[in-house]
Amino acid sequence: MKRLKNKSVLYSYLVSFVSVAIICCTAISMVTYGLGAQELRKSAETEQHKRLMLAVEDFDAQFEYLQEISYTIQTTECYQPYVIAKNPYYEVELIEDLRKFSNYSFLYDQHVLHYEGEDGLYLRTGKRYLGHYAEQLGLEDSVALAKAMNECDRLTFFALEHGALAMFPLRMTPTTRYSGNATLSFLLTNDALIRRAQLVSGEKFTRMAVYYCNEFVAGSDDIENEITVQYGRFTLGFDKAELNVGANSHFLHLTLLLTAVLAVVLCILAAYVAVYNYRPIGNLARRHNLKSGSNELEHLDQTLIDIEGKLRMSQKQLNERVEQFKTLRKDLQLYFVMQIVRGEVGETSIERMREAGMYFPGKSFYTFILRMNKKIGYEEMEQITEELTDDQAAFYVVPFGGKDSYAVLVNANDGEELQDILADAYVDAQVFGGKETEVVSEIPSLLFDALTAASPSCIKPSDIARCREDERLHALRKALEIGDEAQAMESLHEYIDAYADGDQTIQQLIHNNVTAILLSASYEANMNVPHAFLRGKYETWSLLEGWVSALCNSKENLTPSDEHQIIRYLREHMLDYNLSLESVAEHFHRSTRQITRIVQAETGGSYKEFILRLRMEYAKEMLCNGASVAETCDAVCYVSRSHFIKTFTTYTGMTPSRFKEQEMNAQREE
Repeated sequence: MKRLKNKSVLYSYLVSFVSVAIICCTAISMVTYGLGAQELRKSAETEQHKRLMLAVEDFDAQFEYLQEISYTIQTTECYQPYVIAKNPYYEVELIEDLRKFSNYSFLYDQHVLHYEGEDGLYLRTGKRYLGHYAEQLGLEDSVALAKAMNECDRLTFFALEHGALAMFPLRMTPTTRYSGNATLSFLLTNDALIRRAQLVSGEKFTRMAVYYCNEFVAGSDDIENEITVQYGRFTLGFDKAELNVGANSHFLHLTLLLTAVLAVVLCILAAYVAVYNYRPIGNLARRHNLKSGSNELEHLDQTLIDIEGKLRMSQKQLNERVEQFKTLRKDLQLYFVMQIVRGEVGETSIERMREAGMYFPGKSFYTFILRMNKKIGYEEMEQITEELTDDQAAFYVVPFGGKDSYAVLVNANDGEELQDILADAYVDAQVFGGKETEVVSEIPSLLFDALTAASPSCIKPSDIARCREDERLHALRKALEIGDEAQAMESLHEYIDAYADGDQTIQQLIHNNVTAILLSASYEANMNVPHAFLRGKYETWSLLEGWVSALCNSKENLTPSDEHQIIRYLREHMLDYNLSLESVAEHFHRSTRQITRIVQAETGGSYKEFILRLRMEYAKEMLCNGASVAETCDAVCYVSRSHFIKTFTTYTGMTPSRFKEQEMNAQREE
């Protein structure tokens, strides 16, 4: 390496290029060998699949033999019920004839003949009672076995702990004693099935699952990494971990491992040589600060600097985004707390509040009213409540009940010391209330009780309801929804003027009602709460007017042409599977509430009803043009045909087939 220090830059480049060439050759060799090994493994897997296919084909053939046995017994005279009814001696002849089927197939260990209604059955060793045979099979009760044999009308498998009984129904000549129905059962043990599959396939395994017509019959039903082979009615499942895929798999793995180790060594060596020889060039570029146009190294360095400058976020920008996030979080919390105080939040909204970052460590809520002896801003109040919040209790504060008056909502498990904590934290405040409730809807009434204690001359509940249900307040809400600034300002001023003669508490109530509507509208429009409100200037009416103006201006971008574009987009893409309300809102950069209101205004129905109507009308058109029900179901994005038929019937009053038939008849008459 010392000799390389005195070599030229050209020599260093040559050495670097040779190192890169070695790396490339090594990579190509590894890829080529990996592909060859993969093909060899695929070939071994194909051969193994063929051997396993022989086993499942043998199972299918063996069951054909069992079917032949059932046909033979069914047509042989000595098995007919009227023969057995003549003389009990014929039962001996039946058992002797039954023995010749003992080695007819390698799948079963025993075969049993049972006549319907009888409590005995015939084996090759003689006649036995059904209950004794059930005990031999490990069954606690013979009722289920007797029921399965008596009700067998097709090939049926009766599950056992160690295998299964394959039951073939027999139809014979009935007599007064016998109904003519019988069952020929074959005992299939798991060990016998595995031995037969190993013998035919030549593979070694200890677990296997047998399926007949895709239903589990015998074997192991808990194989996780299962390989299945199907032929005819049978499917065999094997544990992939037990199968030996290819005789040369270990050799392939070892060879591939050695090749990988060699490639890694060569790559490390080539990388070391390249880095060592490029180091003088890099030091030279940094030492002399090469400017634009000097060589390619300078261009590369300048490009990297430009990219780094674009991707790097300054600490100032990061702090600004953090503050924006904190502001948005405070806005959401203020909105939710105002909704709680006004009684507009149900029990199911608690999870939604948790998503907004609100913390509820307890099961009970405690309400307090703070009367401040000196003026204090909302931000300072909020900062104090944040400092009080710990793992035992969460404190939230909102303006309520008049000037320099606040409502404090506390969530905790124990409220004994909460009033003392608030009194210590707010030295210049009088604390009222502190009642406990676990029901969110009861919080407004508790706050009113606390407000009554703080101001005995405060307004009555009837006055609160009258102010809240004022039609001018509803007109303001509707004007904000459609973005009509003139109507919103007119409704705001009429509402304020209607209660201009009220006392300070009435004025604060009016202000709280307007603020709650503006908070709700800001939340729906994804708009931040004005900072002046957060700084405690909530009593300024001009702030509310500016807030209304900002909300209406935020809706100006939603022009009538946009509304038509949204409806046209829904008509053009009504057959898309992913035409959800969220995807449409994302496409037009609107909120889901805005899309819902537009569809409601344009169509007179909900978003779901409009899409349903579009798809059902298109389905009617397809059926009139001769399309089948299945084609129509797929075209209108229904996965379940039964669901489509039910929806179409509800929409039109008749099934799709009936509708198509009626339309076709009408077309032929014309």
